[in-house]
Amino acid sequence: MPLFYVKTCPLADECSAAAWKKAWVKSYESEQECRDQLPAHLMRSSLHENHVMGELTDLCESTTVEVWHDKATCKAPHPPSTPPPVAGRASTSSNATEDGVVMLERESVKRLKKCVEVMEKSATICESAVVAFRQQANELQDAIDAISAATTPRR
Repeated sequence: MPLFYVKTCPLADECSAAAWKKAWVKSYESEQECRDQLPAHLMRSSLHENHVMGELTDLCESTTVEVWHDKATCKAPHPPSTPPPVAGRASTSSNATEDGVVMLERESVKRLKKCVEVMEKSATICESAVVAFRQQANELQDAIDAISAATTPRR
């Protein structure tokens, strides 16, 4: 079974080894699932909070995902035999009840709440930007109308 992983944080010059190790940007399913875990680390880590969302999205898409097949055929960092739980997903069937309800660890719930807080803050910033851009567009339109009125010859 291959393991897809990102060897180092794409913002390694700002990241700590401990923060990157805790991020667990790995997947046994696919390269894309591995890549999809990067935004959570980049948005959650206080070490990366001075970046805009578009910049982080581009960074995630351009990050190289490596594949580790097995110890006999490939040298790679020693991945653990069982991945730790990922926030919001049960890592084993023992985390789910018979009716499919997933039981999350307290730490996972804290991480989810933090992600929601970051997303809400980002949404508020975006909404403020939209209001500011609309106001600026209206002011520019008023200036264009004033210039047009002043330069249009009267009959």
